[in-house]
Amino acid sequence: MRIIIGDRTEQAMKILDIPEYPFTPEELSTKFRSLIKKIHPDINGSNEAKKHSQEVISSYKMLKNLAISNISDKERNVAQKVFDEDEDMFSFYETCPRCKGSKKDRWYTPRQPCFNCNDHDRFFTMDSVLPSPGWRKVRCNQCLKGIFTLRNGRKVTCRRCKGTGIYKIKCRVCQGTGFTGIDKEHEFNCIKCGGTGKIKLDLFNPVIPKGAVL
Repeated sequence: MRIIIGDRTEQAMKILDIPEYPFTPEELSTKFRSLIKKIHPDINGSNEAKKHSQEVISSYKMLKNLAISNISDKERNVAQKVFDEDEDMFSFYETCPRCKGSKKDRWYTPRQPCFNCNDHDRFFTMDSVLPSPGWRKVRCNQCLKGIFTLRNGRKVTCRRCKGTGIYKIKCRVCQGTGFTGIDKEHEFNCIKCGGTGKIKLDLFNPVIPKGAVL
């Protein structure tokens, strides 16, 4: 039985040097790989080679759907993986402008001032003196400027404030540091390139940006 194919299909088969229809996905992939290696712009930098490679890629993309149309679902899944590898192998990429090729995004979280002891209205009282992050300095209520008077009238250094007239109370939230949390760097896959470090360029764009890698 003779199978009639359209002019566009016939032309695409001619470009890829496929002699007859029907053809298998394996045959299409083999022809494509063999041909593109010879004419790829990285190997042959002429304008004619660039134009030819675009014709080959265009023909390949058109024929791959035709190649898998008459095979089973299981075979189709295998063939599709091969086609995906073909397209990726000969695609152009440029370094991701967001992560600069590192593949990662980083988000820095600094530690925060303690919400408890940095709230002066809450942490410091009328008896408080010079504020100190993490601590509340309070005038000693058991002495007078660091001097304690015994019952017999003898004056001694106050044990509570050690003669300073002031004692400190540590913040129960930050334990005297003045901050909560820690300096932390979060790392995750770059949202622009998906963690690959590179951005795929248009297959049919004849302008290859400087620095593009294959």
